Amino acid sequence: MANGQYIIPGSLENDAIRRSVEEAYVNSPVNVSSPLNEIDHSTQQRVDEIIDHYPIQVVEQALDAARNRNTPDAFDQILIENPEMYGLIYDVAEGVSIDAELYRASAKPDVLKPSLKERAFGIFLEKPEFGIRLIDAESNLGGKMFGNEKSSTVNRRFWYFEGDWFFEQYEPSVGYQVMRYQIFKDSMHKLYNGREYPFNLGEKATLVKAVMNYGTDVLEPLYGKKPSKPALAA
Repeated sequence: MANGQYIIPGSLENDAIRRSVEEAYVNSPVNVSSPLNEIDHSTQQRVDEIIDHYPIQVVEQALDAARNRNTPDAFDQILIENPEMYGLIYDVAEGVSIDAELYRASAKPDVLKPSLKERAFGIFLEKPEFGIRLIDAESNLGGKMFGNEKSSTVNRRFWYFEGDWFFEQYEPSVGYQVMRYQIFKDSMHKLYNGREYPFNLGEKATLVKAVMNYGTDVLEPLYGKKPSKPALAA
């Protein structure tokens, strides 16, 4: 454990996942030494689920540890102490982005409910292409994760597009501000108007939480049932 608060990747957590994977093999009718393509489907699925969920578990532990420290820069300090955490955050973001692309690719037109304006003047309105309208709908749901309220003059939107994450905020006195976030295996970056800016205290934790919740708070409410991932070619 790091500072006695959470398990860092590369130590006890790796042992835990190794034991889980070994247990999956042991409980299988197939011998551990068998080639991967001979393992029965249910066992392989269980191994895949364990490995897929591992980055999420560790990142959640880090966020919990940051909350327990109760300081604005707690998560930033955890990333400094454990830079390998960036790789796990990248894995989580990559998984969510793949889900987003799958949802969009399989979406049907009835996913989008026309607005009152569209219902009244639909035949006269020029509609953007379907994919853009899907992202627009996602962004509105994404903004709710940041406290959007109809009574407020501040409007926020959050969405994923082509490898990056975007946060837009509108205030009448300021206008539109759009932040672009990039998540790599060894770093995170914030861009505004094409220039890189430092993260504010707590901003990385907010971004990571939003990315982690994008599936349950944005994709599932909008699209419904999660689409199946395409089978790998034999």
